[in-house]
Amino acid sequence: MKTLGQLRAEITRIDTEILRLLDERLELAGHVAEAKAATGAPIHDPAREEAVLAHARKISANPNAAVALMETLMRVSRERQFGRMRPPQ
Repeated sequence: MKTLGQLRAEITRIDTEILRLLDERLELAGHVAEAKAATGAPIHDPAREEAVLAHARKISANPNAAVALMETLMRVSRERQFGRMRPPQ
């Protein structure tokens, strides 16, 4: 059996990887904003968001937690996209 310290170290390792992936996802969200701006596509795409949530439900052993996480990630990504599309001041 692992010690509490070992378990927490594993969680910290996983959290570090999650945060690295978050940074990568947000960078891509910025590029998505640029692509949407170039084509006139709206930032908010409810059909795409529902597809993302359906995928999360399908592949996760914890679908409720997965959906909650993806909803948060999509909200943060939308905020990043809106920030990229605002004209400079």
